[in-house]
Amino acid sequence: MHQQRLNEVLAAIDGQRNKIQRLHDEYYSSYDAAFDENGALASLQRWCDRTLKVIKDQVGATEAAKFRRACSSVPRGRGSWHWRELCQYFDTHLVRLIDDIQENPDDPSFENLIGTPVSPQPVPIGSDNQRYDVFLSYSTQDKDEARQIYDALAEVGKSCFMAEKSLQPGDKFQDEIRASIRASAEVWILVSPRSIQSAWVQREVSAAWALDKRIVPVLLQCSPRDLPEILTDAHAIDFHKLHDYIKRLR
Repeated sequence: MHQQRLNEVLAAIDGQRNKIQRLHDEYYSSYDAAFDENGALASLQRWCDRTLKVIKDQVGATEAAKFRRACSSVPRGRGSWHWRELCQYFDTHLVRLIDDIQENPDDPSFENLIGTPVSPQPVPIGSDNQRYDVFLSYSTQDKDEARQIYDALAEVGKSCFMAEKSLQPGDKFQDEIRASIRASAEVWILVSPRSIQSAWVQREVSAAWALDKRIVPVLLQCSPRDLPEILTDAHAIDFHKLHDYIKRLR
């Protein structure tokens, strides 16, 4: 494959990332009452339509179908918090696609990129690259409780990615987080009044959602009513009952 062609495709996708980031900045407000939801969602739909065409033309029908499914599965909520989450979700989807193209430019599912049309293939569940049973997302303010979860998983022989314990000096934080979410079977979110306000936790939730990971909310000083809309369909576990749940994972 010619490097110039690869660069053109990556630039086209990255251009759509820049546009979703600009949409976020245009409509985001810290006050829900001032949030123009109708204008925001109409602009987002136009962005989705344009991005779908870019992916179909530049990459191929298989990836376009994945993006179409991603667009159709996103819940439409209200308010600026949900808008930020929504934009991060789509941005993460495109980051995943860019990463996949860079790592596997000759993947047969990239029909138009490699110039060899093929029939769309089903997306495999599971991966030989899986390294962790659980990716643990948490606010640093809840690190004591996060350590308890990490230790409890270790006791039953389950591997867990926890940033404090798994990252090494010199690691590129954002790259390692994204790669580790992809390499984990499940993503557990320690949901607390602190993590709900954490931009990093929101980004990790969006990444897990975009990668179609099984997400388990763990409630700490929260109830199911406090879950952000992106997590309302996931069965939540109370932190104080988590040890019993983990013991059954043996």
